[in-house]
Amino acid sequence: PINQQTMTPTRHVELAKLDAETGAVQDRIGAPFCGTWNTYQLSPDGKTIAGGGTAWQDRLWVIDADTHEYRNGWVSHRGTVAHLFFADDGKSLHTTCDLDRHWLTWDTATGRVRRRVQLLGLNAANAAVSQDGKWIATAPWTVTNQIEVRPTQTGEPATAYPSQHRNQMVTGLAYTPDGRFLTAALNAGGIYVIDTQRKLPGEIRVDVKQVIQSFCFDRTGARMAVAANDGRLQVSDFATGNEQWSGPISAASGYAGTPLTWGVRGLPDDSGFLAAGMDGQFRVWRWDRKELVQEFPGVQAALVRGNNMLARVPLGLAVSPDGRRVAAGSSTGELVTFDRTTDPPARKVLFRWTNGRTFPAVQFAPDGRHLAAGTSDGAVLVFRLPQAGRDAK
Repeated sequence: PINQQTMTPTRHVELAKLDAETGAVQDRIGAPFCGTWNTYQLSPDGKTIAGGGTAWQDRLWVIDADTHEYRNGWVSHRGTVAHLFFADDGKSLHTTCDLDRHWLTWDTATGRVRRRVQLLGLNAANAAVSQDGKWIATAPWTVTNQIEVRPTQTGEPATAYPSQHRNQMVTGLAYTPDGRFLTAALNAGGIYVIDTQRKLPGEIRVDVKQVIQSFCFDRTGARMAVAANDGRLQVSDFATGNEQWSGPISAASGYAGTPLTWGVRGLPDDSGFLAAGMDGQFRVWRWDRKELVQEFPGVQAALVRGNNMLARVPLGLAVSPDGRRVAAGSSTGELVTFDRTTDPPARKVLFRWTNGRTFPAVQFAPDGRHLAAGTSDGAVLVFRLPQAGRDAK
């Protein structure tokens, strides 16, 4: 409908309470603004609804689920609330906003902000968590010469490392297995190494002179594999930076400068590492020499054109702690797992988007029983992996 006085849309989209078994509408709650709900959630006790809409973008609305009474819209972010969730006890509410890049923690009783954390504009590869889980390193696209390390408990910046290369972007971050070194891939092809114990400016240790798509370490951190944009796959000694072997993984390249490998991950038993190819094939290579151990159909990857260049669609890739499973996102919106113990590896689709979303980040839990998958719109889905003959949840 159109408001005849202002000639602006006055579409009050309702929230509907449905019977879980029959689907019958039990109740309706209208929106307090002219627009649509962008995100909303019911509190753990079922008494409160919190949500944000496309109109009144700087406000978070809290509603009594029984009486439909609205509290005053709390001024939250400089933009639409992108995601929100209640704490388990319902006393706190967490919200994020893509525009102002803040994470707010609210007191649901008073509407006061308990904590405000500045987030960074990140690519999935531009964040790394230390092995003990106490530190997170980030390198935003907007700050090309600085890497920040902050404690995971507070999220407040603690240490900043200048990359010493002002005209280079960080395209990937990773801690070594022992947690001592923080490594950053630079878009000119170097691996920048920071000693986190001495906290001194780092050094370029491995240089492939091409954009690095992905890199990984063996279990001890003695060797690292690098996938370069010219199609090369290179294994180097981490301590010296000396090349041990290199070569393309496929004869098919497509476009000039197109990466042949979009992701590499080390296997837990140190028998080799997994390389995901743009040709849709997954390959397992030995660390000590250029020998192909296993090859099987993987997931579909894709390229997009932007800023007069070709870039791949970011996709997540992970190997389970026992090395049995591989998980990956595809450019078609699927989240797929592969069982490497079968021949050929059994392929299972855990989830499939139909709205253009993808999974740019995936990670197994330490026990291997759960899989976390980050989506291209900023959400995280957690799956309990199936036992034999059962479906994932």
